[in-house]
This record gives sequence, structure tokens and C-alpha cells, in this order.
Amino acid sequence: MTAAHEAGAWRTPQEARRRDVVRVEADGRAMQGAWRLDGGVHYQRHADRDVMWRNQSAASLLGGYVWADSIGGTFRGDVLGLRAGVQRPLRSRAWAIGLPVDLSLGQEARQNDPRPLVRRRVASFAPDLRWERGAQRVAVGATMEWTQEDLEIGGGVSPDVPLVYRLRGLATFDRTQLNSAERRLTGRALGVRAGWQWQRATSRFALGYSGRVTEDEVRDGIAAPVTGGASRRQRHDLRLGWRHIARAHTLDVDAWWRHETRRGTDPVFRAVNIDDEAMQTHAAATWWMGRSMDEAPWWLHVAAEQRTTQWRDLAAEARWEIPRWQSRAILGRQWHTARGFLAAHGAVIWSPAPDAVSDVRRISPVWTQLTQPWGTAFGAGAYGWGGGLSWRRQQAAAPWRVRADFTQWRADLPTAASRSLWTLTLELR
Repeated sequence: MTAAHEAGAWRTPQEARRRDVVRVEADGRAMQGAWRLDGGVHYQRHADRDVMWRNQSAASLLGGYVWADSIGGTFRGDVLGLRAGVQRPLRSRAWAIGLPVDLSLGQEARQNDPRPLVRRRVASFAPDLRWERGAQRVAVGATMEWTQEDLEIGGGVSPDVPLVYRLRGLATFDRTQLNSAERRLTGRALGVRAGWQWQRATSRFALGYSGRVTEDEVRDGIAAPVTGGASRRQRHDLRLGWRHIARAHTLDVDAWWRHETRRGTDPVFRAVNIDDEAMQTHAAATWWMGRSMDEAPWWLHVAAEQRTTQWRDLAAEARWEIPRWQSRAILGRQWHTARGFLAAHGAVIWSPAPDAVSDVRRISPVWTQLTQPWGTAFGAGAYGWGGGLSWRRQQAAAPWRVRADFTQWRADLPTAASRSLWTLTLELR
């Protein structure tokens, strides 16, 4: 079970000023002959306060074609997730097949007019095939995912309720007045993945690749739905890992690279209007004393990340490019007692102000109210610190762990802007 509280003024307009989340989950596994069965369920309840320019779930400037209004409000929602899977070795014990299935059902609604109501359903199937012999392991797999999101707006329009906007890019939009309306987003994703691992008693090397193509389509209207936009996203990931186990310590190195593109077809011009691209590189190293990190008296984690993102609105002749660096260091200490393990850690994070490039030929209300604050938030330098405490009770019958974490961010802006995150987790095994 996890409870989280996030609040602060350093945010984008489409993010909540305050977000509270409670999540409960359970999972289990069993053996039935040669078959291994596993499954899980989770339920999440959340409240997002003071959200602007968003009438649907997970909306952002990168989300393509979004319905929104400038009045804002509080969203409350629930998510129920189910997971099940089977694994079985084939005739040769060196081969094994896995067949996992995931289903997520969510509902979210704003508490004030025009009271958008969102229902979201996501189903995925990710089969994989694994081969293992000696020190080598190879795995290949595919992912198929289907998404459907239905949005309803109703309740009438009063003088206090603004117009409903359809955001179509960084600065392109249209707006109208609606008594009631419906929108359906459908998405299909297909992905592939492959990995190779070589392992010895004192070292391990792993290399992996994954690729994914996602196509979304929006239909607006009730009696005679019309196209509301379409997009196609591609993502490629490469990952490299290396671990060295010595007698007194262990070193783990992890690096990955990601490239993403998105092209959106505008519902009015019927041509490509959104053209986004992002590239991200991440490298991290973790060192701890001993062979097992769960029982290490000391551990240290350092990481650096570079991300360059470019957003383009072709119709508005607008472009925004932000290259960003971030580095962090975490030092942890753990004490072993007769009843369990007490652990503490502290962290520092730093992200310098990027050299953002902005090119806007014409200013629009969407740009000044949404895009500009969004770019200011992501274009500012920031630093943060955090820490955490955990207690892990070691009992043969029912071990458990409780953990509390805290992170505080402060941005380098003319006005004071900060954001904090608190989480409390309880695990029963």
C-alpha cells in the first residue's frame, strides 16, 4: 500500500497544484506442474486540485489533440488494474515461453462545470520467448496494446463557464460553446523487444533493445462523429548493463538511450501539424558493500541524464527546443539489528538552466496562458534534495517493510517556485 502527496507552484498549467494518491495492490504466484502462474490486482484513488487546460486524462502539450478550458478545477478518479500470466518450459528445458495479460480500467471527473467525465480502458498482451544455456540468456518478445478513452462534457454552459478549446499544437487551436459533447480516443500499439545476458559468478553483462509504434485517432461528436485528429509515435530504446561482484563490494553500471518522434495530422487542415522529437541519454552507477544490496551497510548511487526535446507547430510556425541536463547523488546507510533492518538515505539533485530556443511567429491566447508558463517551468534551472527512512522486519512467517520518502525541488525563477513529494509505503510479504 502506498500513499503519496505532491504539492507546489513549480509545475505546468496542466499539472495539479496538489495531488494526493492512495494505491493498494496485491500479487501472488503458484506452480502447477510445469506451469508457473502469477497474477496481481491494484486499485488507485487520486485527487488532482487546481488543474488548468485539461479535460481528459494525462493531457499535455505532447498529448496531441486535447479538449480543454481555462476555468480549471479538481479532478477525482479511480483506477483498477488486473494482471495475469503463465510461464512454461518447452520440451527442451533451455526454452521457456511467457504469456502475460494486463487490463486497466479508469474513471475520472472534474467537480465543476462543464464537468468533463473520462472513462479509460487499456488492455495489453506481451508474449515472450526465452532461451538459457550455461552463462548466456536470450529473450525476445512482442507487445500489443489497445486503448480506448471516452470523454463526455455536459451540464450546460453558463456565463461563468468559458469556451471549450480544442488544442491542436503549441499555438494552434479552435474553440466553441458546447451544451454537451462526446469524444472518443482509440489507440493501438505494437512493440518488439530483445535482450541478451551473459553471467558469471563475479560479473554480469546485459544488452537490450525495444521498439514501439503507437497510433491514436480521435473522433468528435455524438450523432455524426468527425475526425478530431490522429497521431503516430515511434520510440526506440537501447540499454546496457554491467555488474561486477567482488569479495567486499559490488558495482552496478547502467546506461540507456531513447529516441522518440511524434507526427500529428490536424483535424482541420488534414495535414501534418505536430512534429515533435526527443532524444534522451542516461548513465548511472551504484556501489554497495557486500553482495546483496538489501543487506548492504553502505551504498552510493550517482546518475547523469541529458534530454533534448523539440516541439514544432507547423501551422502556427512555432518551435520550442529545450536541451536539459540533470545529475543526482544518493548516499544510503543500513543497520542490521536482531529484529530487522533500519535504513536511511539522503539525496541531492541539480539541473542547470538550459539554453532553450523559442521561435514564435504569432502570439495566441493558448501560447500566453498555457505554452509560455509550460516552457518557463521546464526551461528553468532547479535543484533539489531529499531523504528517506525504512524499517524492514525479518520474520519467517510474514516479513514486512515500511518506508517514508521525501523530495523537495526549488526552481531558479524570479518568483519563488518549489515542489515537494512525500510517499509512505507499507509492504507485506
